[in-house]
Amino acid sequence: MKGDMAMLSLDESTLRNEALRGYGLPMLGLLAGALCGWWLALQSHAQVDIGTALGAAAGTFGGLFLSKRRASGLCRARSIRTSDS
Repeated sequence: MKGDMAMLSLDESTLRNEALRGYGLPMLGLLAGALCGWWLALQSHAQVDIGTALGAAAGTFGGLFLSKRRASGLCRARSIRTSDS
């Protein structure tokens, strides 16, 4: 009910896994995208800096998309009602 006190509980391993998923996937996407963009730019004789930057941006957004998609519904917090003393 509105105004009631509640204590939220979250398992430590769930918190760690969600943090890794939320921060790790975008970082992995950034690195993998930059590497792929660099390699593709080298193969096509294009500007390496532009290819790396575009690959990094695409990889980061891909990692963010995956982290948000996978996180929906995986993290569940329990509310435990407390009584006022």
